[in-house]
Amino acid sequence: MDLNNNLQLVDVGTINSNGIADVQEDVQDVNSQEKIQGFSRNDDLCFTPNGTRYYVPNVPVECKPVEGSLWNSIDEALAMYENYAKIAGFTVRKSTTKSNADGEYKLRYLLCNREGQPKNNMAVDTLKEQPISKQPNGDGSNAKDKVPRKKRNSNFIVCGCTARIKLKYIKSASCFELYGFEESHNHELVTDENKHLTRAQRQLQFEDQIFFHLVGMNNIGPTKAHRLRAFLKGGYDKVHGTVVDWKNHKRDLNSFIGEYDAQMLLDKFESRKLNCPEFSFEFKADKDELVGLFWADETSKCNYREFGDVLAFDATYRTNKYCMIFVPFTGIDHHNKCVTFGAGLIKHEDIESYSWLLKAFLKAHIKQPTLVLTLYIYIYIYSGW
Repeated sequence: MDLNNNLQLVDVGTINSNGIADVQEDVQDVNSQEKIQGFSRNDDLCFTPNGTRYYVPNVPVECKPVEGSLWNSIDEALAMYENYAKIAGFTVRKSTTKSNADGEYKLRYLLCNREGQPKNNMAVDTLKEQPISKQPNGDGSNAKDKVPRKKRNSNFIVCGCTARIKLKYIKSASCFELYGFEESHNHELVTDENKHLTRAQRQLQFEDQIFFHLVGMNNIGPTKAHRLRAFLKGGYDKVHGTVVDWKNHKRDLNSFIGEYDAQMLLDKFESRKLNCPEFSFEFKADKDELVGLFWADETSKCNYREFGDVLAFDATYRTNKYCMIFVPFTGIDHHNKCVTFGAGLIKHEDIESYSWLLKAFLKAHIKQPTLVLTLYIYIYIYSGW
């Protein structure tokens, strides 16, 4: 069945008994103008005898819910209705439930996500001064001036749509019966071109999360990761979620990691040390807080053995998030190119931290350098002091 049939208006006759408007039109191909603009509809626009508009989805009969059908569980019925909603162009939301003493469902409603009435919040003028109210502290002492908070009405999604299915538990058959199905909507349904922007389709799948994690390990942010995913999939409409959704996923991931990021880094270094015997790292903790870290891989050790006569380290780099000081140990090879001998992170710029860092460097490379250059020596050389 073609899901994008031309939109045909139903001939409904007279709108009211007073004869104010007698609608006896047979409108042919109302959707032709939208097709010229590149849009396709998934619903039929109809009118009640009172002139109220409603929309009936164009969905194959085999995909529609059937009253009287039996389902083993709520999840099976939900999967069926979500598949129907995906084809029709709306999103499903769970609603009314009734349970017995054991917590088992006796009644369950699955609704269109635009069911309900918007809240009548007051309009807020941000340029107008808000009244100040006096509210005492909890102990009844000094009172503070507080401005009552007013919210803007941002709930423009719900519009009182009545589309739904109703399920009830049949105890004798140990299953759920679909005893009510409302098909019509009081709003336009999402077109095929915009279905990837619905709430259900914007949820990141497990393979998307794995892809996000893999590219994130290569210092690729959410914006570039989303762009790369769209390129590999063949278009933005084939990617679950927008750029904002991918950014929110990164935020949620960072929130989930929380204070365990330092331990994750140490575990990663420990795992690499087991697989690469030449890899070395040292860390220092103070009251369960990481205050010092040094690492050097096999390439850094090879560079130091060949070009470690002159060592330079600069402690002017700071990380943004953790306020730690990044200290790279570098040198010059026979091509006059910079090579790395190791790197460290320290929390405080004091004698104790630098002493620990240099001892960790010597423990990894064993031999001492002939000459060490720091920032102050650079200033001395280039200023001509």
